[in-house]
Amino acid sequence: MVEEFREDMLKVCSEWEVAKVNEHKVVTLSNVTDMDGFQELMTSPAVVEWDTANNTVDVIYSLEQMG
Repeated sequence: MVEEFREDMLKVCSEWEVAKVNEHKVVTLSNVTDMDGFQELMTSPAVVEWDTANNTVDVIYSLEQMG
């Protein structure tokens, strides 16, 4: 999915990594540089349509670096 939205991701993230957990789960770590833009992307009709077509639920956490 991330590759399908690569150009959009480049606008809101400086980098990201995707790890395949199993056939039904991946974990993506992203350095989001534009949180409002990221939220807009993740709720866009294209992403919602992709999620629906692939029976996907996005669970997103925000972390802050310590120290």
